[in-house]
Amino acid sequence: LMVTSIAAGGVRKVGVTTGQTQHIAGNFARGDFEIRGMADGNLFSTEKSFYGITYLGGYVFATDPNNGVIYRLKPDGTDLTIVAGKFRELGTTDGTGSNARFGFITGMTTDGINLYVTENLNHIIRKVTVPGYVVSTIAGKVDNPGLLDATGTAAEFYNPTSITYYDKYLYIADTSNHAIRRLSLSADSYGVVTTFAGSNASSGTGDGIGAAASFNGPACVQFVESKLYVCDANTNLVREIDIATQKVTTTFGAPDGDYLLEGIGTVSRFKQPIGLTSDGKYLYIGNSRGQIAQYNPATKKMVSFLGYSARQQPILTSQAIEEPLIKHRGMWFEPGVGFFLAGFSQIVLIK
Repeated sequence: LMVTSIAAGGVRKVGVTTGQTQHIAGNFARGDFEIRGMADGNLFSTEKSFYGITYLGGYVFATDPNNGVIYRLKPDGTDLTIVAGKFRELGTTDGTGSNARFGFITGMTTDGINLYVTENLNHIIRKVTVPGYVVSTIAGKVDNPGLLDATGTAAEFYNPTSITYYDKYLYIADTSNHAIRRLSLSADSYGVVTTFAGSNASSGTGDGIGAAASFNGPACVQFVESKLYVCDANTNLVREIDIATQKVTTTFGAPDGDYLLEGIGTVSRFKQPIGLTSDGKYLYIGNSRGQIAQYNPATKKMVSFLGYSARQQPILTSQAIEEPLIKHRGMWFEPGVGFFLAGFSQIVLIK
């Protein structure tokens, strides 16, 4: 896992089986840690705020919402650079590299060719070409929140937070609309935005088909095979959407789940899920308490995987981490490389 969190500024490498932690880059201004010297200077510091993360072409890419930039670095923490946006110069201008401007960029994904990001506060979806780093707005109206299905910049979002790719479509957690939106990348329907599940008519926890289902602040989305999983952060739930039928069901958790409890289906509890990734077999869920759960879609069982319990006791592999990981928001699994997590000001690789 590659983890960015608000616990410290920097990059760590963690051996889950050995429990050894290796600091590989950045500035750890906490305790006795003071590690500097990256390609673009000391960019990983407590002033940075990482959120979305993905892997493409041998590099890790991470969004920095507060400072309006996208970083690129190697998994060992070297060759760090800003590839799009200009540090602390926010805006919505399309352009190439440092000529582009971002606002509060949160989620990030890739179709294997380009990067796609959500701008939560500007209510838009941006595309970043790789290489070249040409930034363009492909959907949403700048500073015009709403829920409107349309094509390209005629469509409207309201605080889109997370994004994932599957079979020529981008799926977006449209948080304040309490809906899951779908954006086509197909040549014959490029840029067409539709509401895939949920509705801004009301928030809730109801299962159902498409607009008949309800969400409450969906914060993250992730695919496992043909199923889309959604973090319903405000209600402590993880939901499943069948892509073929648009049927929404609750997989685990409960609105009263203000703690971590292993179990099957809705017997289990997990506080405020805000991050998702998958290794193709299991789903991994991060929350605002620095915990990671593992969910098996085949058995519907959720177990603790990494982090600290509600009582701040280590659970399972958490002995590999010297301190609680905090707010795993962006999460990514790359076969042959490892897991990546994104939070605020720390990046960690676990393999």
